[in-house]
Amino acid sequence: MPCAGGDVKTWFTEYIQHYDKKSSRYKLHKAFDKEGFHGQSGKTMVNHLEKKNNTQKSGVVESGSLQLFRLALDSSADQVFLIDSDEMRFVDVNETACSALLYTRDELLAMGPHDIKPLHTLESLKAEFDRIFSGQSSGIIETVHQRKDGGSIPVEVRLRLVESTPRKLIIALATDVTERMKFEEDLKYQNLLLRTQNESSLDGILVLDSHDNVISFNRRFAEMWSIPEDILQSQSGDDALHFVLPQLPDPEKFAETIAAIYKKKGDKSHDEVRLKDGSIFDRYSAPLNDPDGAYYGRVWYYRDVTQQRELEEEKDYYGRAQSLLAEISRDFILSNSDNIDEKIDRMLAKTAEFIGVDKGVVFRFSADYERISNTHEWCRSGIVPQKAHMQDLPARDIPWFYRRIVDEKAVVDVADISLLPDEAAATKDMFRQFGIQSVLAMPVVLQRGVWGVVGFNHMKTPWHWDEMVAHLLEVMSNVLADSLQRIEAERQLRYMTYHDTLTGLYNRQFFEVEKQRMDVPRKLPLSIILCDMNGMKRINDTFGHKSGDDALKKIADSIRNSIRNEDVVSRWGGDEFVVLLPSTEHTEAGRISERILEAVNDLKVQGRPISVACGYATKEKAGQSLNTVFQQADKQMYKFKLNQKKGHL
Repeated sequence: MPCAGGDVKTWFTEYIQHYDKKSSRYKLHKAFDKEGFHGQSGKTMVNHLEKKNNTQKSGVVESGSLQLFRLALDSSADQVFLIDSDEMRFVDVNETACSALLYTRDELLAMGPHDIKPLHTLESLKAEFDRIFSGQSSGIIETVHQRKDGGSIPVEVRLRLVESTPRKLIIALATDVTERMKFEEDLKYQNLLLRTQNESSLDGILVLDSHDNVISFNRRFAEMWSIPEDILQSQSGDDALHFVLPQLPDPEKFAETIAAIYKKKGDKSHDEVRLKDGSIFDRYSAPLNDPDGAYYGRVWYYRDVTQQRELEEEKDYYGRAQSLLAEISRDFILSNSDNIDEKIDRMLAKTAEFIGVDKGVVFRFSADYERISNTHEWCRSGIVPQKAHMQDLPARDIPWFYRRIVDEKAVVDVADISLLPDEAAATKDMFRQFGIQSVLAMPVVLQRGVWGVVGFNHMKTPWHWDEMVAHLLEVMSNVLADSLQRIEAERQLRYMTYHDTLTGLYNRQFFEVEKQRMDVPRKLPLSIILCDMNGMKRINDTFGHKSGDDALKKIADSIRNSIRNEDVVSRWGGDEFVVLLPSTEHTEAGRISERILEAVNDLKVQGRPISVACGYATKEKAGQSLNTVFQQADKQMYKFKLNQKKGHL
C-alpha cells in the first residue's frame, strides 16, 4: 500500500506530456527521480498519462498504478503541487492542498505559486526556481501559504526539479509546521529562562562537549578567570586551559587533575582551586548524560569562596542560604524526567535541614484542580511521615488555602494556625487534623497554570518565617517550575516525534526503530501482523473525513486492546496498521490476528459495520530477512482482502 498518511517516500516514474509539432499530438516523455521527495528509495510506481491532442480538453486516463499514486498523494498529510516554472502556474495539486487552502482543485489549477505565498512576489519565486535549476539552492524554504479565506498556514516547502522533461516542472511538498513552531517557541522560552538563570548565577559556569570544545559559558566564569572573550568564543577548551595555567601556583597538577577527571566520564568531581593571587575557587563538575546514559560532555561550576574560607568562622546565616540556593539551582540544571523526583527529595532535605523545620513537602493538583496529593515529603527525625494519608484530598474543601494558592497565586505564610481568620476555618481544621502548627507554602506555577505547592511545616510549635526563608522557598518554587516546564515540553516533543496524532499509536518512524531493535536472535520467533481497513474511501466519500477518522481511531483502539503488553502496534500508513510480536510463534500470531478481526467486526461507524483485512508472517531463523517476512504478511493480507471481496459477491 502507498504511504497515505505521510510524505511520499517512493521512487516515482512519470510520463510527462510534450507537444510534437510534426504530428500535432502530445507525446509521452519518461522522467524519474531516484531519490524521491526526501531522498529515500522505495518501490517504483509508474504513472501513465495520455492526452489525445492539443485541441481537445485535457483528459487523463489513469491506469491502476496512477490511481494508487493519486490515492497516495490525496491521502498525504502534506500539500503536494506540480508547478510549471515557465508559466508559473500549478499543473496539478493533491486533495490535502485543496482542503488546507480551502480552494477547489479547479481553482488552484487556475492559479500559480505566487497566488498563495504572500511573502513572495512572482519575481522572487522565479528567482528561487532559477537557483534550483542551476543547483544553487537546496530547494527548501520556510514560508506561509495563504488560504482562500485570508488565513495563513506556516509551511516548510521542499522543491525538487523534475529532470529530463521538455517543460521545467517542479514538485513542491509543503509540510504544515504550525505545531512544530509552537513547540520550538516553547522550548525557546525554556532555554531563555535557563540562560537568564545561568547569567544571574553566583557561579562561573563552563560547558564543554565530548571533544573539549566550549559549548557555553556565562560572564561570571570569564570574569573569575579574566579570560578574554575571543578565546572563549573560539570554542577551544585547550586555548582556555592554556590561558589560565599561568595563574596557578602548580599548573602541571591542575592540568593532571583535569585530565584525570575526563578519564572518568561518568563521575562527578568536587575540589578547590587556589590561584597565585590568593583567590580560592570551589570547583564542581558533572557529566552531561541523557536518560539513556549517552555522554555528551561535562559542565563545570566555579565559585569564588575566598572570603568564605578566610572568614569561615564568621560565615553567617544569609551567606549559607545563598550557597544553598546556588546549589539547588545547579542541581536542577541537569534535571530530567528520570531524576526529577530524586532532585526534589534532595532539595526538600537540604532546605528543611538548613532552616531547621520539621517537614518539607510538595503537593500536586489534579488536572481539574479538584484533588491534591502529597507527592514528596521530608521529615525531621522524630516526626511521623504522613504522605500516605495525604493522597487525593478534596482541594476545594479548604477554600481559603485554595483561593490563595490557585486563584491568587500567593504565598501562604501562617506562623500560628490558631490565628487564622474565621473565613479560613476549614483550612485550620485540616491543618490541625494533620498536627500542623505553622505553614509556609508557595505555588509552583507553570505556563498552563498552578502545578502544585512547595512548603515547610512546623509540627510542634508555632514558627516565625523570616524573609530569607521566604526567599529560599520562592527560589525553590521557581527552580522546580522551570525544570517541570522544560521536562513537560521535551516529553510532548518526544511524544509527537514517535506517535501518530490521530490514533495515538506509534508512527512509522518509531516502527522502523523498533523493527531494528527487535530483529535479534533472542526475540525469535518474531512475527508481524499487517491490518488494512476496508472501504476507507467509501466512508470518507459517504460520511465525510471525520467519520473516516473515527473509524481509524476505533480500529486502532481495537488492535491495541487485542495484543499483549510486549507487542508494538504502529500506524503504518493512511489506513494500514502493523504489529510487531516478539517471541511469538506463527500459530500464536494467527490467534492474535483472529482476535483483532473479531474485535473490529463488532465496530460500526454511522451505523454501518467496518472491517479490516489481516495478514501475518513469522521470522523463524536468524538468517531470514525481516523485510521478506513483512512482504509475506503483506501478500497474505491482500489475499485475505480479495477473499473478503469474493465473499460479498
